[in-house]
Amino acid sequence: NHVTIAEFLLANGANVDIKDKNNKRPHELATGNLKTIVQFARLYAGGTVSLECLKICVIGEELSGKTTFTKAIQRSRIQRFFSKVEENASDTNAISERTAGMQMYEADISSMGRAVVCDFAGQRPFHRTHTLFFDASNSINIMMVSGLLDKSTMLEQCHHGAASLRAASRPGAIHVMVIVVSRGDVCDRHKTKAITRGVVTELRSKFKGHVDIQERLFILDCRKSQSPEMTELRDYLSELKKEKLQTVKKYPSLIQPVTKKLLPRLRSDPSTKLVKKTDLSGLVNTELSVPHCLQEIVEDTVDFLHASGEVFLLHDLALLDIPWMSHSLIGPVIAPADFPVHLNAAVPQRDGTATKEEICTVVQNFQRQQGKSPKNIDTNHAIDALEMLEIIFELEDRPGVYCIPSHLPQKDRNEIWPVVPETMVHVGRRVECLLDID
Repeated sequence: NHVTIAEFLLANGANVDIKDKNNKRPHELATGNLKTIVQFARLYAGGTVSLECLKICVIGEELSGKTTFTKAIQRSRIQRFFSKVEENASDTNAISERTAGMQMYEADISSMGRAVVCDFAGQRPFHRTHTLFFDASNSINIMMVSGLLDKSTMLEQCHHGAASLRAASRPGAIHVMVIVVSRGDVCDRHKTKAITRGVVTELRSKFKGHVDIQERLFILDCRKSQSPEMTELRDYLSELKKEKLQTVKKYPSLIQPVTKKLLPRLRSDPSTKLVKKTDLSGLVNTELSVPHCLQEIVEDTVDFLHASGEVFLLHDLALLDIPWMSHSLIGPVIAPADFPVHLNAAVPQRDGTATKEEICTVVQNFQRQQGKSPKNIDTNHAIDALEMLEIIFELEDRPGVYCIPSHLPQKDRNEIWPVVPETMVHVGRRVECLLDID
């Protein structure tokens, strides 16, 4: 690998700009593979940069306080003073609005610095899509559970969260999970702590080597931004961040100004949400102006954009607006029927299918409900993305009509099929996991 050799040379004091007696530099004399190595060394000699941004993924069941928590953890003392949000939250059962899909935004969190906060929807139909956005390399996952739960329910919810993280793990990568208990203002803290401690002990034993479940647990009122428990949690996350970012890949520093200049231009067209990965690489290559032999730098830049949460790579597509995709497209398409805007409300047949036009209509209605004027939607790109994510599937015998598995009529999975006449055939599939951590 050319980059590895170049980094080794620089680490051992190689001078890539030294001149010989004929006033020639190494890159002017080298040929073949050696020339490529020297060119890489010159690029890396300008210094390297590592990711400084941590992803905080907040997962858990519905009504566990995730959205309320994500707002509180980033609220500073000054913001708390002027907003009066916490003083007005007199109802101990008050929660924020329900999240559709995932909310994703940058935040500057006290003692932690810059972070990308991902607030995942709690309803089970959304959980299958969450694993697509999990990344173990530079993320910490917070599992939110209510302090009012009994042990069996809390164990089931935390087990489900840990199993989802394990399912999304790449070879050699282990997710970190911190359990945070909400409703700390109304629960019996002593009892809740004992229950949670038992859950943590059991899950750490089960998921050892698969998910790094932290022994440290936090019980707090998720509305209070400046409580001692919230401050303690911020400090703990800051320490985890330092440990995480020490192990991430380093990139040549020349790619930072390129990405800062490139992204605004790519996002200036509101109808462009997705581009082909090859097109993104081509744009990066144009900005970098590197010779063909240095294409690894282009790949590094695209990888940096993905790792920093700026873009999301999905097969041969590059998603340029992750919040729009997760919240405004995936959210309303698979939202349960009790959400204000959901696909079933716009689809008359109620059989788990929808047309391209119906899908785009519900997305536009969702944006109106959010108080936003609907943006131009590239219908083909939206449908391509949903198909790539395996959220919808086009029917072979009905072009332009898509099956949405999460909206198929469901029956009790424990239902025993009755004995019926021989002329009737039941078709189905039962899947059993190999391990109890799947």
